[in-house]
Amino acid sequence: MAQGPFYPVFLFLALVSITNVVFFYGERHYLTQLSRRRLDALSDRHPLGHAFPNQAALEYAPNLIPIDSNGLWSQLILVNGGVTTTQDGKFIIAMYQQLRCLDEVRVAYLAVHGRPVPGRIPNETATEICLGQLWQIIQCNADITLDPAVLLERDGTLLTASSGEGILHRCNDWTKVRDVAERGYP
Repeated sequence: MAQGPFYPVFLFLALVSITNVVFFYGERHYLTQLSRRRLDALSDRHPLGHAFPNQAALEYAPNLIPIDSNGLWSQLILVNGGVTTTQDGKFIIAMYQQLRCLDEVRVAYLAVHGRPVPGRIPNETATEICLGQLWQIIQCNADITLDPAVLLERDGTLLTASSGEGILHRCNDWTKVRDVAERGYP
């Protein structure tokens, strides 16, 4: 076979193409294996799973309580607002304060988007305070769940994002908190 001036270029492109095919199939195999062994919050292989024993699993489900379902949102908060009395006085269980804050943000969000909640006037100061509290609560709980990253296109830009849908999270059992709050302390 004659070696012309393009032979080294041809040889280089052939080697690059073969290498590319090998890496493509290797990456595909790796991603397939990775998807089979998800590291959800209850996985024994989770890097921090041992740090939080005796907790339940919660799977995020979209539209569990639609944002505009006022009846369902009002059921989240007890009639007494989560107030409990101990020998040291009256307290609000933090979970109920957090739910109230989330509801405050929900009411403000709906009002801004032209869907006001009947009988509720958004309170800008309360909403700001609640956003600060929710920010701190998220940090305090430090959810270590590993959500699969996906690429999302927004305005022509690819962003790394996650919906969290279908992923198990390690959580405290909120129904036990509600049971205690409903019957009072202790």
